[in-house]
Amino acid sequence: MDVFIILIVVLSSFANIIADLLLVSGRNKNLKKQSSFDIAKSTSEKNIKLSAIIGAFAISLWLFVLFFLKRIEGKIGLYINLSYALFIISIVFLHISWSKIFLLAKHPNLSEHNFNKKLILYIIPSTLFCFIFSGLMIYVGVVGILKMTFLHYLLLPMFSVVLLQLLAILKIKYLDILYGSYATIAMLLSMLSIIHLIL
Repeated sequence: MDVFIILIVVLSSFANIIADLLLVSGRNKNLKKQSSFDIAKSTSEKNIKLSAIIGAFAISLWLFVLFFLKRIEGKIGLYINLSYALFIISIVFLHISWSKIFLLAKHPNLSEHNFNKKLILYIIPSTLFCFIFSGLMIYVGVVGILKMTFLHYLLLPMFSVVLLQLLAILKIKYLDILYGSYATIAMLLSMLSIIHLIL
């Protein structure tokens, strides 16, 4: 059963990488700098809608990690499970919302400023639950409920996402082909780290 769930987590993450790449498929790789607004306008409506469907389904499957998290006993275990569930639900909401905003970018009455404001607004819930979940995991590591190594801490969502984004900013070779999917890669690493920790 454990192996089956790990397989679901990995395959759903790869599916979401495809969804991420579809969402930014209008990106012109020949341009050194291109705003999200320009990418949204260049991405076809078909790809945006397909991204929303694939992403919503794939990200929902990340809830299978609860199968492992439920092994953490006591109230703290309950809080961790609840915060993780809310975190994943908020990511589904974020992906669907961003897809809708990308579609709105095609209408002339939406300015780039308002487009960016909407993107930032919808990222707030997932960021909040990301910090709550990561904070609770740090707590169980510090008090010794789980034996966490430095790598386990580093791969918690609040750190792994930032780390991947930094690597992207530094333009690490070959990483550019995964533009738009850094957060998904970070989440995959984080989920596998959590599973490894509990197993």
